[in-house]
Amino acid sequence: MQTRILLPLTAALVAASLHAGCLQNKLPLPDGDGGGGEGAGTTTGEGGDGTGGTAGAGQGGTDNSGGAGGGTGGSGGDTGTDTCPGDAFDISLGVPLTLGGTTTGFVDDYTSYCGTGTGSGPDTVYQFTPTSAGTMTVELTSFGDLNGVLYAQDVCGGPSFYCSDRGTGIETLSFDAQVGEPYYIVVDGRDQTEGAYTLSARLDPAVCGDGVINAPQEECDFGDTNPGDGCDATCQFEIPTDDSDTCPGQLHQASISSPLVINSFTTGYTDDYTSCGALPGSPDRVFAVFASSSGTMTVTLPNLGAAGGGFDGVLAAWGGSCDAGNANAPSYLGCSDGMVASDEETLSFAVTAGSVYFIVVDGYASYSFGNFTLTVTIT
Repeated sequence: MQTRILLPLTAALVAASLHAGCLQNKLPLPDGDGGGGEGAGTTTGEGGDGTGGTAGAGQGGTDNSGGAGGGTGGSGGDTGTDTCPGDAFDISLGVPLTLGGTTTGFVDDYTSYCGTGTGSGPDTVYQFTPTSAGTMTVELTSFGDLNGVLYAQDVCGGPSFYCSDRGTGIETLSFDAQVGEPYYIVVDGRDQTEGAYTLSARLDPAVCGDGVINAPQEECDFGDTNPGDGCDATCQFEIPTDDSDTCPGQLHQASISSPLVINSFTTGYTDDYTSCGALPGSPDRVFAVFASSSGTMTVTLPNLGAAGGGFDGVLAAWGGSCDAGNANAPSYLGCSDGMVASDEETLSFAVTAGSVYFIVVDGYASYSFGNFTLTVTIT
């Protein structure tokens, strides 16, 4: 935990300040010694640390009565706690919250599936509870040496359901938030870095086309309302009309001179198979690839990322017969599921001209669906 050192302020120093007519510009009183922090958004701020509220960030006063309230939520001092359950704030529609803090002086308690680098740095924890259902957006701006990482948990200290580590710039999370459900936000540092930051949060009404799937009214949301990508204009799954949902799959051809590239999506398809220990619930598709040449077939499935509507994919392959989902079948050739969601999935195996090989494009979990580019080459 961070330790604050309270320095005594002598009566002589106070008297000298008053005598010199410096009442408006005198040295600030230390925390807990009558110094007014930023207000809680009303006309009166809390004394001491001056924890701000969600209604506005008021300018701190010179004693235990704070100054005038501001327009957005805020805090009069460093926020965030070292461990769960975190510094708690309510988040309301149309009332953004901005908090200042630092990870310096704290310890490394948590890590996520992204942003560790050479090691996770000190971290701080927040508990944000929405007063209405909607889309919650949390942004982290880092200062100084801090290379910030931002992640969200629905069980404090448990697995993260979202993680942002862009390397530079502002880290952002947007997710479906249910009324009254606490969400735990962790500010961390990549490569063991630490330092100051600003953390902001806002709650917006759920809107089809905002890129966040808001349950139960939305089944999908790719950030637009354009049909033809598996998600219709009302954010409901489109019904597939091809034969790639199950075995024997959609037939294609690849050769040494003609690589196969399939740009498509898994959205709207059903979950028929599970490979590589992936969790149930993710839609999958099957492609039957006829090899016109003998050699080594290499299949790649990159994660197109959020901007491309991508997802955490899984690849699996069978040869001779379509035994999708059966890793014990003699026809099983292997599968690929990288340790990190952004990893490119790759499979390579020997093929014989005139034979058919069955490729399954799957996702890691029920939320893993979207656009993909599948490339098949023979060398």
